[in-house]
Amino acid sequence: MSSTESVSQLDAHLPSAGMPVVDLARRLQTLPVCTAMDILRDVTPSRMVLRGIQPISSVPERTLAGPVRTLRYLPVRHDAPRSPAGPVSLRTVDSLRPGEILVLAAGGFEGGAVFGDMMALGALSRGAAAVIADGAVRDVVGMDAVGLPVFGRCTYPVSGLSEVVAWDADIAVQCGGALVQPGDWILADREAAVAVPFNLVQRLNERMDQFLDEDRFCQRLIAERGATLQSVHPLSPALRAHFERFRHDGRIPTSGDLEAAA
Repeated sequence: MSSTESVSQLDAHLPSAGMPVVDLARRLQTLPVCTAMDILRDVTPSRMVLRGIQPISSVPERTLAGPVRTLRYLPVRHDAPRSPAGPVSLRTVDSLRPGEILVLAAGGFEGGAVFGDMMALGALSRGAAAVIADGAVRDVVGMDAVGLPVFGRCTYPVSGLSEVVAWDADIAVQCGGALVQPGDWILADREAAVAVPFNLVQRLNERMDQFLDEDRFCQRLIAERGATLQSVHPLSPALRAHFERFRHDGRIPTSGDLEAAA
């Protein structure tokens, strides 16, 4: 599949999201990755976690979210020193669109870097939201100056391009032990990175307000009313009515209301 075909398929998904990519990504910035996994707890969210991937450069305080582009790396061999498709990594970076997150599936290779500051600058210039590398990256000082959020497995000062090569793009890959497919979305923050199928991104969009409001409600009851953790989390049926009122007008129940609900 070509990069152009992948972008066209992404566009086909957008009307079902109910909002443009940029607006959906901005909305998901307020959703911590852990809370997203709680919302999706009935669909084995641990299979979406990109294990071993950690923040390396310019990671913001809020959650990053955006549609996936993928690059698959394979080991170099004496008779296959480069991809038959040509400079796949450069072509893919140059075809990135605003809001996309590039996933480099390098099989966890740590013996050389597969991403650095020049590629970061190229990706940022095309509007990429972030890069996730299942392998080593380098030029952290330069990447910090560029300002593109970069996640990876580790850093390594030597280029790995004599050992691994970008072979193909915009296909299903494995990253951090998880399946990542074109059309998926990445959510990433300082704690974790996950790959979420687009239909489940829609579920996050629909349910996140209630989950976040419930967290705020419980936190305020503990902080302002002296409630115990077990009395408010999870919410009892008796507290549900108070929670719905809180969502309407921002008021939390009095201490007397809490005693009556106990």
